[in-house]
Amino acid sequence: MSLPAPVEAPASPPTAHPQSPAASFVVLDPPRPSLPNRARATVLTWFARSRRTPGSTDLVVGTDPWMLPELLALLATYMSPRTIARCSRVNSVWRSIFEPFLYRIVTPAQLERPGFFGALQRNLHAVRTLHWDPTSWKALAPRTPKALRLLKHIGVHLRRSTASTTPASFSQFASQATQMAALTHLVVRIPSKQHPSSILLRRLPSIETLELIMEGRPDFRPTLHLEDILSAYPSLRTLKLDGCFVLSSHRHEMQAAVQTTDESWSRIWPRARTTPRDVVSSSIVSLTLRQVEISQEGLLALSPLLQRLYALCIEESSESGSFHLGGTNGTFRWDWTRDFVLDLKSHFPLLSAFHANLLRRPIPEPIIIEILTAFPALTSVGFRFGNFGTQAFKILADRCPSLETLDLGYSHIPPGFTTALIRYVRNSPHLRKLDVSGATLPVYNYFLNNVIHGEWKCEHLESLACGFMGEVNDIFAFVSRFRSLRHLTIMQTHLGIPNLDTSLELLKPCGRMESFRFTLPRDQRIKRRAIQKMLFIWPGFRTLHIDQAPERHGMTIKKWCENEQRHSVAILYP
Repeated sequence: MSLPAPVEAPASPPTAHPQSPAASFVVLDPPRPSLPNRARATVLTWFARSRRTPGSTDLVVGTDPWMLPELLALLATYMSPRTIARCSRVNSVWRSIFEPFLYRIVTPAQLERPGFFGALQRNLHAVRTLHWDPTSWKALAPRTPKALRLLKHIGVHLRRSTASTTPASFSQFASQATQMAALTHLVVRIPSKQHPSSILLRRLPSIETLELIMEGRPDFRPTLHLEDILSAYPSLRTLKLDGCFVLSSHRHEMQAAVQTTDESWSRIWPRARTTPRDVVSSSIVSLTLRQVEISQEGLLALSPLLQRLYALCIEESSESGSFHLGGTNGTFRWDWTRDFVLDLKSHFPLLSAFHANLLRRPIPEPIIIEILTAFPALTSVGFRFGNFGTQAFKILADRCPSLETLDLGYSHIPPGFTTALIRYVRNSPHLRKLDVSGATLPVYNYFLNNVIHGEWKCEHLESLACGFMGEVNDIFAFVSRFRSLRHLTIMQTHLGIPNLDTSLELLKPCGRMESFRFTLPRDQRIKRRAIQKMLFIWPGFRTLHIDQAPERHGMTIKKWCENEQRHSVAILYP
């Protein structure tokens, strides 16, 4: 018997900057490669060949090369979680091969799964992403002896009145993290009014992505120093701070102490000068700051520690009453000028992804043009709530030809914005993600004949979020030209889809669709035939998000999906 050819993962299209981490904060859930037809047929053949001998629970492997554990583990990377779970229930041998793939990501939402804690104890070595949230774990975890022992083992004490992120609890978790040899992504949710210094007490060299989330609005604003973070996580590549932090560096504070005559600095820094600090080398390539207080000078002062920075995201919260960028009382009001853009270019010359989502003080169009001109290697651009006009589209097409991600959600819509947007998308062969939430694309005969028709170079678009104006059939006919589309969001509150089951046939060319979001009028309900049509034309469909849908109708849709043996489809509704 000849050895069959190994199954190779489908090659992704080449990009101009393969090392760019632009998708680190833009694409949260990368698409899973689909299992080839030949490999899918082979998996079904495995089930037919999997026979147990009488009185034994082990698989009779024999000399079949398809039974090699390495090959089974390779094909498990192409399978859905439901298929992996079915394979893990064949016998003990297959369970040891397939079960670790189910526990690569551990979140509090998995705590209610039957048998979760026993399986997690067996597969701690396979955990790659862990959401360490004691508050949620305390609320959702069952009060079984096995759960109590495992959570106490990692620093979550359920028998206490409150589960909190104390230095002792996180230190206990960090001491046991050595069992998680594959752990590279850590998400820590810090309760309100607790200092985040506890997460910096232990050294975790395997962590490459760190997300710190501060709950609520504490009365104080804790300060985090980048040198301390790098000392605790020396292999860190992606850093995300979300909450009321003050990000600074010891070097910047020392320079400010030398230049000021305030007595407060003279009381703080004599102690700091007596404690020598090791120089840390940074490998951070992506930095995301949301609601974090930092000045323009403070950001530039971090450049010696961020010499390899490729992606920078600065975001304000859209919630009312939240913190302003730089300071709550306007202490650090950012002034977007041409000089600051030039300083940003000199301090971070390797930037290939830049996102500035500023709600209260949007960036004007002349400064946006300066940013696009200063960084011609950009592959990911985002100016939510900004003033992105027609001139900016021209500069974007000329200076950034390799752009892959464009985020202009809820931007100011000047005259000619829609026409310029369509012409840019039509001539962008590398564009993969487009978010223009808040803009409305008119899809009617005059607009189709004068703007949309023509040769389209945009063939790799995978995510689209925008509003449309026109008939449902015209909208779906326009969307169907993007055959690589995986995520579709129609942002329009008054869009009604009365005959969704018949209109979905137009989206059949988009066979890779994974998520679909739209708004359902309050007086309408989705028919069962429409759900069956979605599941039939989209084999990899995973998420259906329906705005303004009642809870009872959402539960009914979920039952319809389960009747079609699609248990993994998530139904989201307000």
